[in-house]
Amino acid sequence: QALLGDDFALDYIGATGDCFYEAVARALSYSPSPSSFSSSSSDDDRLPLISATALRRIVASSLSQESYDLFQTAYDARVAGFEFMRRINDLPTLRERHLVSGRDVGAGQCIWANDYALRTIATELN
Repeated sequence: QALLGDDFALDYIGATGDCFYEAVARALSYSPSPSSFSSSSSDDDRLPLISATALRRIVASSLSQESYDLFQTAYDARVAGFEFMRRINDLPTLRERHLVSGRDVGAGQCIWANDYALRTIATELN
């Protein structure tokens, strides 16, 4: 905290498989007062404006056949990070799998945010 100063704080977010979505949701949380950002405050001091689940829904609903085809091509070419496509054979399944939360099933059983998710969320929130 001494290095950051009083205007900044760091929050730990565990590697749940939802960490990107949780970080964005937390960053967008409403703070009723500046003191709620202090290291002594609790998460209860902030009211979420959007949830990790809602962010996953945004990404899932934005997926198109073109997205599916690009992901499948990357998987077929053995591009690292696209192993999640192993058992996904169509667009509806890809959308369903994007809705699966790591908090519910474990970090290794959900689709982690990738470049597509980051761009989609940035565009949606802009």
